[in-house]
Amino acid sequence: MVTVTARSAAELPDARQEVVRAIKATRSIRMRPAYGAEAAVFAAGLPVGYNPLVT
Repeated sequence: MVTVTARSAAELPDARQEVVRAIKATRSIRMRPAYGAEAAVFAAGLPVGYNPLVT
C-alpha cells in the first residue's frame, strides 16, 4: 500500500505521477489503484494480522 500526502488537491496529480515513476523504476512491483475500495485497502495494510488472501 502506498499513500501520498499533498498540500492541496492541485498537487495530487503530480504526486500520483511520482508514485507511478517510482513503481516503474523498480520493474518488480505491481500495483493498482483502489478506487472505491480505499477502506478495505487501508484495513488490509494495518499490522493487526488480517490477511484477505488467507482463508
